[in-house]
Amino acid sequence: MLKLIVAVDENWAIGKDNELLFHIKEDLMRFKKLTLGQNVVMGRKTLESMPKGAPLPKRNNIVLSRNELAQEVIHCRNMGELRELIPQLTGEIYIIGGENIYKQLLDFCAAAEVTKVQAQKQADAFFPNLDEAENWQLEEQSGVYNNGEVKYTFNRYINKKVRPLGELE
Repeated sequence: MLKLIVAVDENWAIGKDNELLFHIKEDLMRFKKLTLGQNVVMGRKTLESMPKGAPLPKRNNIVLSRNELAQEVIHCRNMGELRELIPQLTGEIYIIGGENIYKQLLDFCAAAEVTKVQAQKQADAFFPNLDEAENWQLEEQSGVYNNGEVKYTFNRYINKKVRPLGELE
């Protein structure tokens, strides 16, 4: 089962110049807790945006890219290769970005862990607004947290019409 994890601002923006919009300690800790020991799927640019361009430790890093990769990751050159790989994986599979990867895999995900930040930032990458998406429903929302800089909530959405992986091309 595919899931995704993302942090968005009030306009569902996720990044600018291949960087995250927010670095909220509690959000990063939650990301680590959910993904540690699991599988993470990302695009090449997301991998390059990681510290030192290195894969995330203690996770199976799966990178979708037509380009050759120097890093030690599981490399899928297209969605067909990812579709073939998924049944061989154990544990959770989290889609972690970027914008294009999220959009291509959104309909195949059963759940979405979304940190909503009560702020607006300049951005050039966006995530689809799940509050307006017909197939997605808010299942759970935390109270409002305040880290002294921004307020945010942790939200879980479920997809009521998950597309079968066999349709992944």
